[in-house]
Amino acid sequence: MLHLSISILGLMRVFLSNSILIYAIAFIILGMPHGLGMPVAMFSIGRSFTMDERNVANSYFTSTMMLMMVVMPILGVSFLNLVGFKLPMLFITPGVLLLMILTLKVFMLHREQMCRSKTDVK
Repeated sequence: MLHLSISILGLMRVFLSNSILIYAIAFIILGMPHGLGMPVAMFSIGRSFTMDERNVANSYFTSTMMLMMVVMPILGVSFLNLVGFKLPMLFITPGVLLLMILTLKVFMLHREQMCRSKTDVK
């Protein structure tokens, strides 16, 4: 959730920047969730899967990330050539916000199920 919030802040700062300093600070802000994402994902895989499932989960995660590293730059450059650099930040922000809302909903549903299962056991 924190990663998505920081991403939204960084994307909006890039779009609203009016100086090179604010623009650079926005990219520093965007670097935080991206730099923290991989360690957090590895930690989540370690906690979410059994020892037997971890290699498979890690393989799927790594494959997905590698696919994104190939596809996203191609799509990004194509889009940037069409509309420039600032405008895509405005279009990306609602998508990140939507992902944050969906993540929060899934978290709340999972939390609710965990609370129910604890009360059912007693």
